[in-house]
Amino acid sequence: MAEKKTQTAVKKRKKKRIILFAILGALVAIILINVLASGEPEAEVNIEAVERRTLESIVSGPGHIRPAIEVDLVALTAGQITQVAVTEGQQVRAGDLILEIDPDQSQSMLSQSRANYSAAQAQLDLAKANLTQAEDNFDRQQTLYDDGLISDQEWETAQTQLQVVRAQHESARSRSWGALASIRAARDSVDKTVYSSPMDGVIVALNFEQGDIAYPPTFNIVPLATIASLEGMKVEAEIDETDVILVEINLPAVVEIEALPRQRFAGYVSEIARSAKTSLSGTQTEVVNFEIKVVITDELPLTVLPGMSATVEITTDTASNALSIPISAVVVRDTETVQEWLGDDFTPADDWDEVEGVFVLEDETVSFRPVITGIADEAYIEILEGLEEGEEVVSGPYKELRELEHGSGVTIAEVDDEEE
Repeated sequence: MAEKKTQTAVKKRKKKRIILFAILGALVAIILINVLASGEPEAEVNIEAVERRTLESIVSGPGHIRPAIEVDLVALTAGQITQVAVTEGQQVRAGDLILEIDPDQSQSMLSQSRANYSAAQAQLDLAKANLTQAEDNFDRQQTLYDDGLISDQEWETAQTQLQVVRAQHESARSRSWGALASIRAARDSVDKTVYSSPMDGVIVALNFEQGDIAYPPTFNIVPLATIASLEGMKVEAEIDETDVILVEINLPAVVEIEALPRQRFAGYVSEIARSAKTSLSGTQTEVVNFEIKVVITDELPLTVLPGMSATVEITTDTASNALSIPISAVVVRDTETVQEWLGDDFTPADDWDEVEGVFVLEDETVSFRPVITGIADEAYIEILEGLEEGEEVVSGPYKELRELEHGSGVTIAEVDDEEE
């Protein structure tokens, strides 16, 4: 009897399991049918309206503060430095002594040149006297020859003597001029041993000390000293090769100095280098930059010193009241795909491999719209053709935009009140 009850209980448990599995299978079938009927889940996207804005295209690059006017004093003659009259950082006025190079050799050359000039002048005076005497003698011989009192040979001898004396006089005069030129050269050499400041400013670099040997730039490119005027400052910055083509002389710029956060100073582009600066040459990470100079027009605090790090932002173009959308809304699709999507409504140019466009919201789906873009700032880009003010475009997220297709259904993501 007990065994019969046990068998009955087992049969009941099996029946309950079968019913449970049947219910679960029905639920799974319903879910699968709903999923298949609804297709792929709709993308949740961000939407932003086409609006009018003022856009500024900006090119930026890092650099360093430099004086607007900077003068290098270079050695014009070789010699030992006998006196250094300034220290680095010292303020100087135009004409103040900076340093001296040993003038002994130059002074000796000047003394020798003066002695040579004196000797040459004495020779010239003697040649002048001989010429006067020869001319007087020739005049007498001329008279005698005209009267027939001397022979042709004597007359020719008188002519020859006059020509010789004249040549000697010219030679003496040339030696005198050469000696005078030597004096001027020697005096110039003496002058080149004394170096004074050409302007009011500050000694920002002093590369030699008393006792060092100075050489002309042919042998040593290091200047003796560098004097800078601190009345104006500039930034020497490096701009990427893809951006420098947009930069022009006199374009407005803004300078940010690392040591002065949250402060911006106005300026303008004064120079653009014509040759590039290349780093990591020959590698996949090769960088090609061009140096530009931006003169700062705003008055700077006295705490700003040459060599400080800075960043320049150059406004290369401005578009006022321009139709614009977020840069993130612009996507690129290959021409064949766009042709399939739009059919006869789209006629690409022959050289188009890719098409730039946006996804425009239409009810609960999106359609791909080719656009022509203009300038851009950090967040928005100008739309020249393809959109109208007030239309709504998909601006993100990037993952959804990357996979979005023409005609896809979308849902609009909710925006938190705090973000608004």
